[in-house]
Amino acid sequence: MPSEREAVYQVVVDWNNDADFSDTSEDVTNDVLARSAPTIDVGRDQVRELTPPMIGAASFELNNSAKTYSAEFPGSPIYGLLLPGRAAEIRASAGGTVNYDDDVDYDSDLVYNGDPVAIFTGIIDEPVQNPEHDKRSVSIRAFGSMTKLQKNVSTELYEGIATGTAITNLLDAAGWSATKRDIDTGQSTLLYFWAADEDALALAIRVASTEGAGAALYEDGEGVIHFEDRTYRSLETRSTTSQATFFDLSIGTEGFYEEEVAYDSVVPYENPYGIHHVSPLRYAPGFRDIVNSVSLEVTQRTVAALAVIWTYGTTLTLGASEVKTITAKLQSDPAKAIVCTNGVDVTVSAGSIASSTINRTSGQVITITLTAGAGGATVNLLQLRGTSAAVSATITVSNLSDQSDSITKYGSRPLPASVSMLTDISVAAAEGLADAIVQRYNEPLATVDMTLVNVDGSHLSEQLSRQVSDRVTIVETQTGLNNDFWIERIGHSIQMAGKRHVTVFGCAKVALSADDIYLWDDAAAVFDTALWGA
Repeated sequence: MPSEREAVYQVVVDWNNDADFSDTSEDVTNDVLARSAPTIDVGRDQVRELTPPMIGAASFELNNSAKTYSAEFPGSPIYGLLLPGRAAEIRASAGGTVNYDDDVDYDSDLVYNGDPVAIFTGIIDEPVQNPEHDKRSVSIRAFGSMTKLQKNVSTELYEGIATGTAITNLLDAAGWSATKRDIDTGQSTLLYFWAADEDALALAIRVASTEGAGAALYEDGEGVIHFEDRTYRSLETRSTTSQATFFDLSIGTEGFYEEEVAYDSVVPYENPYGIHHVSPLRYAPGFRDIVNSVSLEVTQRTVAALAVIWTYGTTLTLGASEVKTITAKLQSDPAKAIVCTNGVDVTVSAGSIASSTINRTSGQVITITLTAGAGGATVNLLQLRGTSAAVSATITVSNLSDQSDSITKYGSRPLPASVSMLTDISVAAAEGLADAIVQRYNEPLATVDMTLVNVDGSHLSEQLSRQVSDRVTIVETQTGLNNDFWIERIGHSIQMAGKRHVTVFGCAKVALSADDIYLWDDAAAVFDTALWGA
């Protein structure tokens, strides 16, 4: 029976791809080899607010001495099913036991200790066979569910929508489950938004960047994608109030303070004194992440009168009653009020077209479906008409906030080119966005990688319960740290068959002004003068 400091782990793979993990050989827990500790990483790509989300990753090795996972062995119970793209989960139940109170007998091979928590959800890559006599195993590498957003999608043209709505529309277009998302409404307004055969994840990242400093887009261990708008960490209790304090000193024995001066250390005197992190704590001061100069491009559009916006350009022949689909991509700009009227936009030199339909009436990528009459058709004209939302002007907007002090100290530090934003926002919104970025990042914000080990049940609980955007306090006497940080990335290493669980939290220092100046549009906030969404 596990102690309070040990978790019970379960690793499952949906080999037959039927959206559950209850079939033969899908619970692979007992075959996970302790010699190669399973590892997990979720959260942001790097431990900095301005970096994009990371596609989570996990790895583990399966004992294959029974040839269960041998791709060429017909006697395998999952023969023909050892394929990439299968769903996988790694679950952990906190240490200690609780009473089982269901109406049926408990008959699992696993110790019952309450509801498990998924610490990784994703899909497996190509399994790697290790047939050597001293191995006889299969190595599994899995990637977070967010990888399913790396697909090209197209949408209609939306006007005046919030960033959260834009991300929701992208998730819908990519077929992302409605039960696996937690999306804020968003505070920034996109004057125009659409996808034109574009990578859904890359475009979602650009939307999140356009939301403003402090916004976050990430996937958690349960495979839920989160979009937190720019005010989230200034409003939510778990981000405004420290959820735990992590000290660097070893737990010792209790004693009495006998000096003649008052005790004023940052560390409580009595030992043991709570949760502690262990070496190494990796500290980076954050000088390379300073931003004190921001220039953003803003696009202004004018909607034209109804006109021809696309032409097929050659003759099209259809057989008797044939149905043909043509994809039209508009040259440079999206359009709305799109029509494809049979007899006007579709004409024939022979035969007939029974019907012509389009899949959407706005956007930049339109699918046209033609159905020929019984005698077939020779189409000599196929076109789309619509009102094009063409670019009428491009304006470059720079931060208005005076950053001369920062520039004098650190030199001019522009926004990294890797931070890509959408241009269909108002000038006022762009000015507010630029100012917010330099206000937040004009001074270095330290980052740390903090390591926890399951020395007791309290530590294990912190390892399994802390999430991205949780605010925590980190104390480290050598560097002088006694500051609040936000968790940005989480990594797990499950060693010694689960007896040792190592968690590394990548954390970014909370900006000094994060609790006051970033409540944009608030009457008392610095940025109330920026007309966000105007």
